[in-house]
Amino acid sequence: MKVCIAGAGVIGASIAYQLALRGVGATLIERHEVANAASGKSGGFLARDWCEGTPQDALARLSFDMHQDLADVLGTDYGYRRVDTYAIGASAHASSGRAALDTPSWVDGRCALQGRLGDTRSTAQLHPAAFTRALVDAACARGATLRHGCVRGVVADARDARLTGVQVDEEVIDADALVIA
Repeated sequence: MKVCIAGAGVIGASIAYQLALRGVGATLIERHEVANAASGKSGGFLARDWCEGTPQDALARLSFDMHQDLADVLGTDYGYRRVDTYAIGASAHASSGRAALDTPSWVDGRCALQGRLGDTRSTAQLHPAAFTRALVDAACARGATLRHGCVRGVVADARDARLTGVQVDEEVIDADALVIA
């Protein structure tokens, strides 16, 4: 199967990586740079249990665990780390609540700890652009291709409307499937 993926943000990079693990060498098409938009500018914050009691709970837990596995497997430093997480309120006035609530030393007197949101068992952070690039690099090392260009259209077989290619700028790339990521 020949798969083209339009967009080298974290979704496209993840799809390319997962396909590459399964022996499907995808072509990742990006008109700018890897993680150029929202994927490279998010907070990169990960929480294991913040969806508890919702339909997203199982997905959140699976995703959190997968990020730890990826940090172990990808072999690239993209800033993945487990973190303690706090809710802190800022104020123009000094606060005396620091010592009583065991606030971290980096919180000064103008802030007050409102609560602990997570610890290293349940929250983590990574650099989103570096993570996305690591996925693209790992996918390419396993047979995927990164192409810079703009998807201009699709080519279909006239007999059955089956996709046969993706037009990237002035060239047509053979494809059986196109993922818009």
